[in-house]
Amino acid sequence: MTISALDFIDKGLEPDDFEKRIEAVLLYVQRQEQKTVGDVFFFQGKYSQLQIPFEEIYYLETSPKPHRILLHYSSGTLEFFASLEEVLEQDSRFYQCHRSYIINLKNVIRVDRRNRMVYFQDQKSCLISRRKITELLVTLRRMREGSTKNLEHSD
Repeated sequence: MTISALDFIDKGLEPDDFEKRIEAVLLYVQRQEQKTVGDVFFFQGKYSQLQIPFEEIYYLETSPKPHRILLHYSSGTLEFFASLEEVLEQDSRFYQCHRSYIINLKNVIRVDRRNRMVYFQDQKSCLISRRKITELLVTLRRMREGSTKNLEHSD
């Protein structure tokens, strides 16, 4: 973790200028906290705690090692103690597409119905169960339509 100064505030400033500078720094910090909290996947388990930007996560899968999960994200793969159920309980933004996989819907690039695969960037992919394919496609369509509506109403 890197620590650095946000601003130099001279104590010799006029009281009004001093207050304005303090207020500007506090508003900046508050905006940064709001950005971070909404965009981060934070997991707190019995044996592990991690925090990763949500937009970087592709999918999570059960590990061959008992009681562990493999998290696949843009910087690689991370293994930690947890179950898929625990992850889903703590963050509802994921979608369980298979008994061994949960995915970040926002990073899905393609769904291959024939081979039952979901594809992400960086040549990452995972299985999808036969029973979940239709539901996943409907969910992705709704997400896409919702984001289009949000763009239309933002004017």
